[in-house]
Amino acid sequence: MIKYDAVTTDEAEKIIVDNIYKIGKIKYVKHTKKPRKVEYVTTFVGEDDTIELVGGLTSGYVGTGPNGFVRVLESLGLEKQKAIDFVHKHNDEENHEFIIEF
Repeated sequence: MIKYDAVTTDEAEKIIVDNIYKIGKIKYVKHTKKPRKVEYVTTFVGEDDTIELVGGLTSGYVGTGPNGFVRVLESLGLEKQKAIDFVHKHNDEENHEFIIEF
């Protein structure tokens, strides 16, 4: 497993774009929101390895972090509206988790 801590959304997007090839074909993306800890963890599971990214890609509201997450999902081949539906939903939930299969 490859682990990264991202401070900003731009940094998170760059980390994924620059390193996604290392894990092989994407099988699924798991995203967990734990706002009481102000923590967002996104795990990219590929055929060969996994990338775990803490921070940078957020969800549950419309803003920079979720919009960056939508761009990342689009770059992986997910249709834009489907990415938006996953990332922007759950805005009334304190904690949530979702998995996007590819």
